[in-house]
Amino acid sequence: MFGIRGLDSFGAIHAGFGIAGLLLGLAVVVLQKGTAWHRRVGLLYAAAMLLLNATALAIYDLFGGFGPFHILALVSLATLAAGVLPVWLRRPREWLDIHARCMSWSYAGLVAAFFAEIGARLPGVGFVTGVLVPTVVVTMIAAVFIHVRVPRVVARVALLMLCVGVPAHAAQDEKPQPTGILTVRLTGFTNAGGVARVALVSSGQFLSASRALRARSVSIQDGSATCVFEDVPFGSYAVQAYQDRNGNGKLDRNFIGIPSEPYGFSRGARSWTGPPKFKDAAFTLSSAAMTLDVRVQ
Repeated sequence: MFGIRGLDSFGAIHAGFGIAGLLLGLAVVVLQKGTAWHRRVGLLYAAAMLLLNATALAIYDLFGGFGPFHILALVSLATLAAGVLPVWLRRPREWLDIHARCMSWSYAGLVAAFFAEIGARLPGVGFVTGVLVPTVVVTMIAAVFIHVRVPRVVARVALLMLCVGVPAHAAQDEKPQPTGILTVRLTGFTNAGGVARVALVSSGQFLSASRALRARSVSIQDGSATCVFEDVPFGSYAVQAYQDRNGNGKLDRNFIGIPSEPYGFSRGARSWTGPPKFKDAAFTLSSAAMTLDVRVQ
């Protein structure tokens, strides 16, 4: 078929999978790694390689039996599996590096096989010139490329995953962390001056004047105020609030450091000998909606 020795209809199908793999693999190389498009095209490439090698194992016209191309097909399948399985399992810890290297070698093997198979089918071209030489040349170029480029790509993807809150050794397909709505009802205000400043904090942010998971300012009406925090991840928190009477954005204190503006904590935490501890104000958000009462004084 097409004037190529040994290329029948089944061989043409096999060649079609090979061309699809070459084009899809090239797209994977060019696309930004770690993106949705990279994953989609990568899946298509894996499917094309699976079909390519499956059809390769059914072709016997070149050598009349099991030959070197069949061995290479088995090696290609093993390399493909070694590159795909770590992505699904997110194991071991170095799965990202293993995936990048194995898939790179998978594509390098495909390119080498492309030139080798063409050489094997060209009339008058021997095995060494048509198969061995292009295989060695492509392998050497690929080895240099993978050694130099893959560590840099892996580092960039790992950094990207960390920046969006997904560790490189964790599953990207985990279910989203459940969240809830927290309603804080503030009471105890003796006047409506200023605003109520409310902060939702974790243990490391407790009593901080500048750090909080969420912070809001709400108006005071009839001695009370209501503050709503949405999409709060389930977990252990504390609420700290105060009445900013003069609007200066901070809790005023007297000359010995005692707050001079009304303040309060969740669970009524208060200590007469110093600031309360996080454990005294801590509560656990574990439902879709929760209402918390905080009294300032």
